[in-house]
Amino acid sequence: MSDQDRVVGWAVCGLLGAGLAPGGPVRAEIPPGLQPSEPIVCRGNQELEVRGRYIVTDGDGIEVGGNCELRLVDSHVEAGGVGVWAVNNGEVTIERSFVSGRRAGLRADNRAEIWFTDSTIRGGTVAWNLAEIHEGRGNDVSGRVVAGGAAPGSGDVSIRTGPGGVRVESGGETVVVGPGSVTVESGGERVEVTPDEVRVDDGTTIEVDPSGVRVTSGGEEVVVEEGYVRITDGRGVTEITGDWRTGGTIYSAADTERLLVELGAREEAGELELRMAGDVLFDFDSTAMRPEAIDELRKVAHLIRSRSRGIVYVTGHTDSVGSASYNLELSKERALTVMGWLNLNEDIPMRLMAGRGMGEQQPIAHNTRPDGSDDPEGRARNRRVEVRFAVE
Repeated sequence: MSDQDRVVGWAVCGLLGAGLAPGGPVRAEIPPGLQPSEPIVCRGNQELEVRGRYIVTDGDGIEVGGNCELRLVDSHVEAGGVGVWAVNNGEVTIERSFVSGRRAGLRADNRAEIWFTDSTIRGGTVAWNLAEIHEGRGNDVSGRVVAGGAAPGSGDVSIRTGPGGVRVESGGETVVVGPGSVTVESGGERVEVTPDEVRVDDGTTIEVDPSGVRVTSGGEEVVVEEGYVRITDGRGVTEITGDWRTGGTIYSAADTERLLVELGAREEAGELELRMAGDVLFDFDSTAMRPEAIDELRKVAHLIRSRSRGIVYVTGHTDSVGSASYNLELSKERALTVMGWLNLNEDIPMRLMAGRGMGEQQPIAHNTRPDGSDDPEGRARNRRVEVRFAVE
């Protein structure tokens, strides 16, 4: 009997002894080079390698626990339950394999660990109670991501907004939502999440799909749509109303027309766009607000009060000096800084604003001259913050 036959034979015994449901029918067409196999269960202090197996089951595909170490290579697993499930200090390494599960593609519980590289995972991943799932290179992953460190219902939830983005805090875990991205912080680790869902251990939910990101806690929602971040009360926003429209500096009708010119306003297709020079708003290479910015932002606040309908979109832009990734982050932070200032100083509701950064991706002037030399004036024009909203 080969080592692989021993693995499969032992796994079938382990499966029946555990009382799990037997495997479902194997597909008529099996991918070339794969051998049909029953679901696999590995418990105890063992080291097993499963290679070239084809597992299709209504239950769980592979279960590893009790300090077992299993390596899955060049295999195909489709499960009605969990594709690969590691529990109680079990360890799984997955290489060049396809794993799919209706309940989850991969799940790790109670200090278990899963590593995967060059693999396709369908159904998402779940890591619970000090478990870890490590994604290496060359993977194709879809489905929800669930991360938690304690029982559901533990700890209070707080949602806080500010120049640094949106933070959802619960116990020792923090979820940071910035323009177009979600980051989970736990202890000293930061995990950026881009699949379908992140579930924090207190029931707060972050859903990520092609249309955007949504964080729900109590009656409030944090929404990221097409890269913009905004706060809502869960009911959506179709009209901006409220006492905040009567606050701020008082301008006459003639002043309003003058401000439109000063802010380079462009009106097209029912939308008004205002443009503020980044050098007026911020110190060089910084998100620190300059004193000169106050007067500029008060003008913008007045036009938002008097003309805006619906969501107010705030977008940061940079020139091409520095790396593209650095410029993208700088532009995001500047957009959120503007939103925070308008909220704290002019009472523009945060839930009615949406911010994003575009970095150097949308220049309105040349950063360099035709001969390749630097164009300071063009770069200055590209360093800007734009505010856009629908008007009547």
